[in-house]
Amino acid sequence: MISDHATNDPYSGSTAYLNNATSGRQGIGWFLASMITSLSAWQIIGAIPYALLILIGDPKDQLAAFIALNVSFIFLIVGLVFSLRIYHRLPFTSLISPEHKIRFSLFWQAFFTWLVLSALTSLIDGLLRPGVYVLTLSWEAWLPFLAASVFLTPIQTAAEELLFRGYLLQQISRLTTKRWLLALISGMLFMLPHFFNPEMQSDFLLTALFYFSFGVFVALITLRAGRLEYAIGIHAANNLTTILLANYRGSALPSPAIFTATSLDSLYNLISFLAGGLICWMILFSIFPSPTQRKGDPIS
Repeated sequence: MISDHATNDPYSGSTAYLNNATSGRQGIGWFLASMITSLSAWQIIGAIPYALLILIGDPKDQLAAFIALNVSFIFLIVGLVFSLRIYHRLPFTSLISPEHKIRFSLFWQAFFTWLVLSALTSLIDGLLRPGVYVLTLSWEAWLPFLAASVFLTPIQTAAEELLFRGYLLQQISRLTTKRWLLALISGMLFMLPHFFNPEMQSDFLLTALFYFSFGVFVALITLRAGRLEYAIGIHAANNLTTILLANYRGSALPSPAIFTATSLDSLYNLISFLAGGLICWMILFSIFPSPTQRKGDPIS
């Protein structure tokens, strides 16, 4: 169990959150059972809709493919809920916060902060590379995507955060109490499955560093906040910006976005993310009330 000796430690709020894992049934067998159950639900049962689309449908239909792929994340959440309850005997909300409650206000704070920053970085990219972004808005294609992505993308990103910054981060914390090491491991684990994304072909090293940096960033956000809502909000805003506003050819999330870039600048993508992450951090932890503050506590 993680103990907290330094009251001035900015990451002290993570102690109770990470210790959620120790309040349930523990052991390598339960961990493996949970991972097998969750990954099987995600990658085997959840893959059935897309397999059916390939066999009897049209996999080139962007909307149908988008829906089929994202439905798999619903099964990932179901697998996590089942594993937490049956194997670990913990409530699902133990992956969200120390008090096992969801504060939606924190989600929206992070969501809109990152949404604005993502839009600004896309605008700057367009100014730096004139002619690269092409107006591709088609209301007939965009509106159905808007409806589907607003519903499914938060589910997809929440599922990934619940797995990587929720379950795995808590479980790994039983092996090490060093927050930076936890964040680095989380970044590595998040980077690995993205090796199969098509944009890795543009610049493997820089794109891999982007995914690694994103994983480290949202892990540190989670540890600093001592809860998961910020990470879920950032991830949802990041993907929705790509899907609906400014996408690029060869994206892992193909969509009829308003603007489409003819190429991906991997170096700018990494640098702008790091700059945006720094600004986002300052906004969330300097301007908004502390996420560790409870109802009725004075604002610090």
